[in-house]
Amino acid sequence: DSTFEASAGLIEVCPYEFDLCGRVRYCLSDVPVDSAQMILSGGKDDTVYTDANGIYHFTQVPAGLDYMVKGDKTDDDRGAISAFDASLILRYAVMLLDLSACQMVAGDVSGNCWVNAYDASFILRKVVGLIPQFPVGKDWKLIPDDFPLDTLNWCTAPDSMLFEDLSEDM
Repeated sequence: DSTFEASAGLIEVCPYEFDLCGRVRYCLSDVPVDSAQMILSGGKDDTVYTDANGIYHFTQVPAGLDYMVKGDKTDDDRGAISAFDASLILRYAVMLLDLSACQMVAGDVSGNCWVNAYDASFILRKVVGLIPQFPVGKDWKLIPDDFPLDTLNWCTAPDSMLFEDLSEDM
């Protein structure tokens, strides 16, 4: 109970509240990602979208509780997926080039933690309109910036951030 009687009336103690905010950007560059859906769950549920600068902001988030922030963006590849991507994967599969960790995350469209000709085939099918979506179920994976993404751990990259016992703006 947050109300108390006082000699001149009632005093209401307001719970501490904080802000959770961040910026979504492309993995290989500092270019912002707009219109990404950011979902807050836990002690308070809310959904906001990133602005033109990739910024999202949850306000008045009650303190002392656990929260998860997860991003989502679907059906908005903006023509960025092309047959060239499939060719990169095929060259990687026969060891003619290396892919960065970001490219491996993006290239694993089958979701099996391998980047190979199987993924290239799905990319080509999507490019020509034979499939509406990749087997992983989406075109985007939003990874927290504090995850040390590399070519050994890319498949274990989380797609959410956990804030335990929120006690300050984050």
